[in-house]
Amino acid sequence: MCDENSLMRLNEKIAFLGAGSIAEAWMERLLVSNAVEASNIFACDVRTEPLEKLSKRWGISTSTKNEEGAHFGTLLVLAVPPSDTLPVLRQVLPALSPGQLIVSLAAAVPVEALEQVAGSFPIVRVMPNTPALVGEAMNLVVFGQAVSAAERNRVAWLLDVLGKWHEVSDDEMDLWCALCAVGPTFILPVIDALAVAAAARGLPPEKALQAAAQMVAGTAHMVQDSGRTPEQLKQMIGLRTLKEDEVRRLFTDAYNDAVQKLQGVGQKVAAAARQ
Repeated sequence: MCDENSLMRLNEKIAFLGAGSIAEAWMERLLVSNAVEASNIFACDVRTEPLEKLSKRWGISTSTKNEEGAHFGTLLVLAVPPSDTLPVLRQVLPALSPGQLIVSLAAAVPVEALEQVAGSFPIVRVMPNTPALVGEAMNLVVFGQAVSAAERNRVAWLLDVLGKWHEVSDDEMDLWCALCAVGPTFILPVIDALAVAAAARGLPPEKALQAAAQMVAGTAHMVQDSGRTPEQLKQMIGLRTLKEDEVRRLFTDAYNDAVQKLQGVGQKVAAAARQ
């Protein structure tokens, strides 16, 4: 873990190229946690609507020109769709200067492809997920060959603010992404379904939702901290009504489908890069 004030001491200026939901979640987390001042964040997007929203809410600087973000940021976050990642990197490359660090959030775009475009600039690939919004993400990271120890610390501090993180190999990133980045889409319907079922029986909807969410959060902490396996923990509960075989098939299929789709995106990005 990095010292909580390290980024402020470094006076890191963070430019987000792309202002979609994940970029917005990261910006919000950095700002509400007082980790970074609004004056140290810059957002770029071809769409003016999200930029106006961010500027009005947080008072950050924005632009529709990626080159302005490239000039601003000491840490440049590529937060555009996977198919746009390499073109945008090529676009801003002439505007970069020594000392800048590039972090890509694009699914299915490997570090090797990014490094071929970036040349000597250090590349870090991060696969984020939405719980970063409350500092509870499980982010995955791949450090490129040109990343120094000091640059690792810069990225580690950022990831510490967003939650937990785990260094993985580039070859395994799609497998991790399907688990951690797509994972919330598997769990949120469970929370919603339980809350709706309880509300249908007469419980207050808002309280039922909070109770279901806390139950999932508490169960997760129990798995993490009790030292017992999920199977052992289940034995502590006498009444069990879930059809576990059906649930296992459902989630296994959802996970495998996510992997397949991520790999498909990667194949399309690779094909486009060769053209």
